Amino acid sequence: MTKPNILIVMGDDHTCRATGCYGNPDFQTPHIDRLAAGGVRFSQAFANNPVCSPTRATYLTGLTPSQ
Repeated sequence: MTKPNILIVMGDDHTCRATGCYGNPDFQTPHIDRLAAGGVRFSQAFANNPVCSPTRATYLTGLTPSQ
């Protein structure tokens, strides 16, 4: 069995309202749209902190922002 090929994109201030693949016709995001078409798009998500830097640190370390 082959290992899956996983790509995780973490953008700064990157909301679903700022991409074409989630239905916004005002933004042209062809590369992100192509990645989304060939992969998985999340329709619901949770951030452990409203600020991007602590959230990224949590993602990379597995610790909560207070740790």
